[in-house]
Amino acid sequence: MDLFLEILRIIVSLGIFIAILFGAKYATVYWAKRNHFINQEKQIKIVEQVPLARDKAIFLVKYKNNEYLIATTQQNVEIIDRIKTEEMDNYGN
Repeated sequence: MDLFLEILRIIVSLGIFIAILFGAKYATVYWAKRNHFINQEKQIKIVEQVPLARDKAIFLVKYKNNEYLIATTQQNVEIIDRIKTEEMDNYGN
């Protein structure tokens, strides 16, 4: 009888563990989708980031109908160039 109760306890514990794993998976998917919709509503978007060194990077940032090329260091942030979105479409052609 003790062996049966021990096996039953292990099976129940395993079932609870698997339920927690599936719950964590679905919660992660839910939060990822929710954050995606929240981020779509923002006006400022980082299109691309290129790290140059440990504390230096270049960002392509989109705001309304303009894209900005921004250089950052640990001490400074500088706008290198501003490009209208219509002009950016012509660069690919």
